[in-house]
Amino acid sequence: MREPAPAPPKGFRPHMPIKTKLEAVLINGPVFDSEGHKVCKLEDLDFDHQPPLQMRVWNVEAQDTDPPANDPFYIVPMVRAQHRTKTAKRDIPEIAKTRHLSAKQADFVRSITTRQCGDKRKPSGSIPSRPFPKRKKTR
Repeated sequence: MREPAPAPPKGFRPHMPIKTKLEAVLINGPVFDSEGHKVCKLEDLDFDHQPPLQMRVWNVEAQDTDPPANDPFYIVPMVRAQHRTKTAKRDIPEIAKTRHLSAKQADFVRSITTRQCGDKRKPSGSIPSRPFPKRKKTR
């Protein structure tokens, strides 16, 4: 049975150097705000990890995510308001759903592996108390 991929430790967020930010801007090209004006100041930008860091697989040997957290090819510069909206509306709920499902999966695997050979399964429900409808007799 395959183990679920390990997630990064909670709160994992390494410092992003200015060199990485500039490389991400060069790779992705100019950034425009909602009115179509080019954003020229680095201070007006946020840098979005795609996929989010908590959705990446943790590499134990490197003590980093896979792909690495500060790889400029997986960082997209965005206007601050757009980045905050994307994070709040899409990334955080997706991360929470993934954690919830992986916890359910781990509980299921634990219940299956602790079963002994010959254990009877518990009935999932009972037969309805109302009988099936009678058919009309045809001649």
